[in-house]
Amino acid sequence: MDDFAINMEIADADSLRAEAFVRRDRGDMAGAEVAFGVGMQRFPDHLDQYGHPTFRKELIRTLLGRREWSRAEALIPAPSGPGGDHWHTILFARACREAGDEAAAAQWFEQVAAFLPEALGLKPLTGLSAPDLLKDALGRLNHGNISGAEEALRLGMQRFPDHLDQYGHPTFRKELIRTLLGRREWSRAEALIPAPSGPGGDHWHTILFARAYAEAGDIAEATRWWSRVSAGNPANGEAEAFFERMALVGNQCDEAAALRAEAIRLRDSGDKMQAEVLFTQGMEYYPNYLDNYGHPTFRKELMRMLLDSREWRKAEALVPVSGGPGGNHWHYAIFAQAYEQADDAGLAVGMHRMASIGSILADFNTLKRRISNSLTQVHPFMEKFFKFKGMTASQTISRFHSFVEQAEAKLYNKHDPRSLASSKTKIPKILHRVWLTNLQAPCEPPSNYIDSYIDLAKSADDPEWKFTLWIQDEKLLPSTLSAIRSAGQPIAIKHIFDEIPTGRWTDLLNVFIRDRKYPFAADVLRMKILKEFGGIYADMGAKFSNNFARDVVMKDFKYAFIFWDNLFFQNSLMAMPPSTELADAYMRIVEDPYILPKEIISPLTGSSEGNAFSGLMITALLLSLPLGDGDVCPLLSNGKIVSWSSQQSWYTNTGKGEGKFGNVYVPDSAPSFLCREGWESRQGSIFDNIITDQA
Repeated sequence: MDDFAINMEIADADSLRAEAFVRRDRGDMAGAEVAFGVGMQRFPDHLDQYGHPTFRKELIRTLLGRREWSRAEALIPAPSGPGGDHWHTILFARACREAGDEAAAAQWFEQVAAFLPEALGLKPLTGLSAPDLLKDALGRLNHGNISGAEEALRLGMQRFPDHLDQYGHPTFRKELIRTLLGRREWSRAEALIPAPSGPGGDHWHTILFARAYAEAGDIAEATRWWSRVSAGNPANGEAEAFFERMALVGNQCDEAAALRAEAIRLRDSGDKMQAEVLFTQGMEYYPNYLDNYGHPTFRKELMRMLLDSREWRKAEALVPVSGGPGGNHWHYAIFAQAYEQADDAGLAVGMHRMASIGSILADFNTLKRRISNSLTQVHPFMEKFFKFKGMTASQTISRFHSFVEQAEAKLYNKHDPRSLASSKTKIPKILHRVWLTNLQAPCEPPSNYIDSYIDLAKSADDPEWKFTLWIQDEKLLPSTLSAIRSAGQPIAIKHIFDEIPTGRWTDLLNVFIRDRKYPFAADVLRMKILKEFGGIYADMGAKFSNNFARDVVMKDFKYAFIFWDNLFFQNSLMAMPPSTELADAYMRIVEDPYILPKEIISPLTGSSEGNAFSGLMITALLLSLPLGDGDVCPLLSNGKIVSWSSQQSWYTNTGKGEGKFGNVYVPDSAPSFLCREGWESRQGSIFDNIITDQA
């Protein structure tokens, strides 16, 4: 009998579970399957934090991950089994969706919604009206619970197909199409296009597709959809503006395409001199003929050909002017590729970073629209803060627009890639992540998050970068630390109370940990870490998805945050130097929360107490501090610059007042630290003197 089999004989349930997870995480699926199978036999009543049979559930998950559908289905529990008879449905629903089987996924999600609505972040459906279901769906969407929002909208489509919005369009179908288009799930969105006889008519969806393709830079598809918009409504101003920008009149588009094809044929056959003549003609006759990325086709192709021939000066003479078609940053990616081929790595990096500025500026344009549309869905905390500050709606929008416009001005006229080739940054090159858990019944982070973090750390191309994981005690996370050490320790393990000076700030931290409100404790800890060390803090599911853009942000800005449509900045991903005025003000609140105005926290509940230390409070401070122009870089979580997925661990009700990963379900909880009496002898607030203190 090998060592593994011996371990199976002597292990208790928790040890056996840990062994199985380690094997699965290392890719030893056969060993993991044996371990989970032995656990099912020996410990059939061992339940996880959700009340589900641990070993059966994990074996089903393992088999589904390998697409062994029939074997997984054979493990579906009997109705009288531990944990009930529906917990498995969410596993099958997610697996079918990941495998691309939308029909099967829809059937499974219907069962989930009927029997386990809380697993999708939904309220029980009994008696839920159309407005309440829509509000619930949009709330989940705003909190990053995309799957929960999608299923709520699908249920709305089924139950309320004739519920129309203020434009006379079917509400739930329209919002689901909008959601899928925002995620670039084109085919799934097209599957929802209504029949001509459906509620709202058969043209309302066209403008959603037209806007989405234009925003994605797919000019060909955008042109097709805007043409449909015009056909349905010839006076549509957005469609007219689009075609004015494209400047495609009559048969010019076909003529331009034919000229481009001939120029490329000559280039590829080796007649570059004649190809250059045709590309130059195209630049003159069709300057607004754009490719699928929204870039001027002839200028771009000629530039690429000249760079391939190392005709640097002639290529540089084609660099676009500000305000030209396609913007003034698209060409840097082409130069970056050319410098890489010429083995000029330093200048290539600078060019790549310049190219990423174009992506950031494109996001800024989207941000401006989203800010303008946010007044209809302002977070209640922010509404109370704006009222406390006496800010009108127009003043509020103006302040958020100023963050974007100042950041835009800082980046728009940058044209020196050599200055960006330097590795120096304002913000230290440290990525911090945090995992807090119950000391008596610890939960480890999902293995896919740890694997992703390990891959991120190992793929870093700059030796100055450091990656850290802040924890309470190594004994709480054996599988996590085993995975990190097996990978060669690319991530430094930091013990909170060994590395960070203690003080009054730990009072709040420890109370939140005691009451199992780990995300709130992490809110406090992440700002303390950034105050002491600076760098980037990111939730387990958050990251910069464009490293060149990340480098630009860290070089040019003092702060960076994700903007959320409820008119506030998330703290799921933040960047700043150490010892900022923002971190100082925040930690003053942590050490003495009663310097906050009670009006913005009332009524005092478990959730409103948590709001006082979240991104909402950070936003309130940013709006109050005397910041310099362009200090803040607002970011979009759309996958281009930043990616973020949330586990909704404290506001997902898994039953019996429990959240996920050992968290309490906070919306049903009382405050942990604050009490109304704490404000009785207080006068004024931090917002009365914050500017004076920092002046």
